[in-house]
Amino acid sequence: MPKPRDGCPKAIPDYRLDAITGPIYRPARAAVYLGIGLSTFYEGVAAGTLPPLIKIGARASGVPKPWLDAYLANQAAKVER
Repeated sequence: MPKPRDGCPKAIPDYRLDAITGPIYRPARAAVYLGIGLSTFYEGVAAGTLPPLIKIGARASGVPKPWLDAYLANQAAKVER
């Protein structure tokens, strides 16, 4: 199970795979959902500022939508402060 990283949403501190209740977005769709480019998305994942990718197949990875929602909520909370 992926470990939490600095800058990632605290709403899902350990990115529990058994707690996924929504869809899993592939990187291109996740980038569009976040309003960023695909390269920026991959850079954020590599830097630990975005939620980690999980394997969903032999050649496919994705990010659960609840993790992206938690990230956006965390970012919105930072702006409101």
